[in-house]
Amino acid sequence: DGTAIAFGGCLIKDSKAKSLGNLGDADTEHYAASARAFGAAFPKASMIVMSHSAPDSRAAITHTARMADKLR
Repeated sequence: DGTAIAFGGCLIKDSKAKSLGNLGDADTEHYAASARAFGAAFPKASMIVMSHSAPDSRAAITHTARMADKLR
């Protein structure tokens, strides 16, 4: 049907996530920028696939970046 899919792996969390999960190996200073760069790299993707939750809309990218903003 023309749906563009992007695979966010463990970087992107679903739009209802309460946390970013295990950040033990994360670069928390740059997490928000990385999430936004992912969104910019795949502007036509309407379905985002994450490692630990069901596929979601682009809202997952925005939500992840906003949660990551709070890390700084």
